[in-house]
Amino acid sequence: MSHSCPYCHERQIETVATVPYVRGMVVAYTLGVKKFMGCRRCVRRSIYREVGVSSLVGWFSITAAVLNPVMISYGVVRGLFVRPDAAGVRRALEQAGIPDEGMQVDPL
Repeated sequence: MSHSCPYCHERQIETVATVPYVRGMVVAYTLGVKKFMGCRRCVRRSIYREVGVSSLVGWFSITAAVLNPVMISYGVVRGLFVRPDAAGVRRALEQAGIPDEGMQVDPL
């Protein structure tokens, strides 16, 4: 890959990871998935940051309180197993419409 990490701008993009999250809003809740792309260190840091946010604000509805422990556990385990994934990075860049080689574009 010829694209630098959008977080640290020091290393090349090595991996892509997705992490589910839930946010409770008293009566309602929001489910979602966040995708992180960058070097392994920055992706791991972003996953754990998302786990921290979920740990703080993911509890404010009954459904979110039930789902949040599962989402947090998944995020912690996913953060432990961040590995290089060149094929996943190519696929994610292609879906975003960013050329594999050539001009520098911020994938965020």
